[in-house]
Amino acid sequence: MMFWEVARLSLAVSKETKEGFAKVLLEDTLIDVLLRDGKPLRTPELVQRGSNGITLSREFLRQELLKSSRIVFSNRKWNISSRQEGRQRSVEGLLGETLEVVGRPLDSESLARELAATRGRHERNYYHMVPRLLSGRGRYVEIHGEVYVLDRWLLEVATQNEHDILIENFLDKDPEFEEIRAALGARRFTGSGKPADWVVKIIEGVDRPVHHRIISFLIWKEQGRHFDPVAVWCAIYDDERLHTLSTGHVLTSGMKAELKAEIAEAAAGAEKGAMKDVTVDIAALLKKKVAKSQVVSLDAEDIEQVSEYIEEIGHPASLSQLLSYVFDLSAGDDEFAATLQALSVSLEKDENYENVGAHQYCPSALIPEEVHDGPDILQIERVSVQNEAGEDIDILLEDGGLDGDLAKAVAAAEWEESGEEFDVARVPKTRKSREQIIYPVSHRHYLSGTMKYRELDDEFFGVETGLMFAKFVSEELGDIPVWISEETGLITGLGKVYQELLEPCGSVLCLRPTDDPGRFSISTGEKDELLSVSPERVDELTAMADEAASKPMSVFDIICQLMAQHEGGMEFITLWAEVNIVRRTCKRLIASILSGYHCFRLVVGASKTFFLFDESKVEQGFNGRKRRYIVEDDMY
Repeated sequence: MMFWEVARLSLAVSKETKEGFAKVLLEDTLIDVLLRDGKPLRTPELVQRGSNGITLSREFLRQELLKSSRIVFSNRKWNISSRQEGRQRSVEGLLGETLEVVGRPLDSESLARELAATRGRHERNYYHMVPRLLSGRGRYVEIHGEVYVLDRWLLEVATQNEHDILIENFLDKDPEFEEIRAALGARRFTGSGKPADWVVKIIEGVDRPVHHRIISFLIWKEQGRHFDPVAVWCAIYDDERLHTLSTGHVLTSGMKAELKAEIAEAAAGAEKGAMKDVTVDIAALLKKKVAKSQVVSLDAEDIEQVSEYIEEIGHPASLSQLLSYVFDLSAGDDEFAATLQALSVSLEKDENYENVGAHQYCPSALIPEEVHDGPDILQIERVSVQNEAGEDIDILLEDGGLDGDLAKAVAAAEWEESGEEFDVARVPKTRKSREQIIYPVSHRHYLSGTMKYRELDDEFFGVETGLMFAKFVSEELGDIPVWISEETGLITGLGKVYQELLEPCGSVLCLRPTDDPGRFSISTGEKDELLSVSPERVDELTAMADEAASKPMSVFDIICQLMAQHEGGMEFITLWAEVNIVRRTCKRLIASILSGYHCFRLVVGASKTFFLFDESKVEQGFNGRKRRYIVEDDMY
């Protein structure tokens, strides 16, 4: 095939023979993958698991397995051919067929796994059955502790007559045998060393893979009646220097490495001819007009396979991902656009599925409950405490009653918080998304593993469906799956990021978009000076929160206690951060208390604006001139 035209020659074989060995090694490697997994695999899964030091591709795999009799493609998955009719075979028949297809020694664990894969029971049910079933059966030979070969793989030496042995083992008309025998001449191999050393000497003597039957004959030729065909197989199986192909040829590890390089070169050639780098514009393909003759219809079984795949990966999947992994289609395939459209229509109509943004879909049952219900820790907590006159101590003021720039602080888009959205100033819409967003993490978001999905961030994330599944990509932690909800105004799923990378209050996350829709890179920035609270201080405030929860305590009293501990005064956002560690409180209430009570004084300095607390004025109570600004309709 064209992929193999660049083959290099090093082994003492023809170019075509070497290519043939490389193809067999590739197929053997993929069969080993299927054996280990114990189940059929989709093309991308087989590509990934089979790419051990070699970058395989879908195109290369398809081309190489197209005419394979051992690996078959059925129901959009690759499988070992012996599994196809395994349910109709006896257990012993299935074991024999598996050994035939694999073409190499197999241990009882692998055989048990194959029985489980075919019969549908757990493999441990077969662990003890396999040795018992194969023991004493003439067709199978145990060459090692519960490692088996077929008896016909052994050199037949019922007689010591060379002519008879050649005929019995089909060597008399084997041109490969004659070539190897002529190349080795009268050399001897069994004079010293272990049986594995003898095998290595034979192979290296001709600088090419040698069939195990020929190896056995050459050793028999020297050992005569002392020859043990099982010992030869045992030596080959046990020694790391030796590897067996399913054709029966044995090669050294160096030769195997050379064949792997051959596969890698052929795979690279296939990669150049493939359409892997084609940019797929899903939105454009969904609008593309498809000819009637190309229209695709999907049935219930197709959607069931989609459900199985999404359940297997445990999170939503994009349309292009589903076409790749479930339908085994790539962008270069003629039916890609038609199948894409059919799948999109089917999932949009299916009441069990939700469109979760960036052309991703997910069964409703797979969406975590916390995505639809924000955590209680973020809910504003109002405690009604009254003074001696029977009036509420904690009052809310309109913007006109707030001192200094507090009205702007309450409405600041960058400090938007859950339950306070209606207070935030409207953010002008722009056509261009920001290159990054900076997000300071408050203590309550740290505890709940959430971010506030601010109106300010709307165009950055591009949520179009009300709910979006996305991935934040961290150098330290890799991909972090998150949910962005317009309903709750939250981004959930960040607990691990916070616990491993951030401090409890005031750390900063920096987010940037990537080339992939729904993927955003995250990194940590310098702490936010206003929001930052030291871990030690967080512990103190947490203890105070327990006290505040144990008895009726107004936010006014909480603020007085906090500010008494800051003789130099506090900036508004810093006070808001500390108050919210003690009790979840909206910014307007804190601003109203600072503006409405005589004991708090606004100081406008050269570099900052802050508030001072005068304990001696606590008894003066509320400023009567601010009563006209009291909010009658409490939105909180």
